[in-house]
Amino acid sequence: MSLESENPLADYYVVRKELAAYEDGSLAHKPEMVILTKSDSRDSVEGQHVSDDFAKAGIDTRVVSVLDDAQLKALGDSVVEKLRVL
Repeated sequence: MSLESENPLADYYVVRKELAAYEDGSLAHKPEMVILTKSDSRDSVEGQHVSDDFAKAGIDTRVVSVLDDAQLKALGDSVVEKLRVL
């Protein structure tokens, strides 16, 4: 979900609704990791508020900007870890 959006959480629910409607909802039951992209488009406090909103809804998120090598590395590590437990 892009942090450039006015309401990334609302966008998330739109995507989830679309997934639930696709092929009898089979995709809606798969494990997920939500990536909040373009973190460079908001200040860090604002981005943290968005991440907190997702966390309050019980949604696992990672925040990343393609301009930040450390964030990209952390994202890659998170994806590998998540795949190991599947």
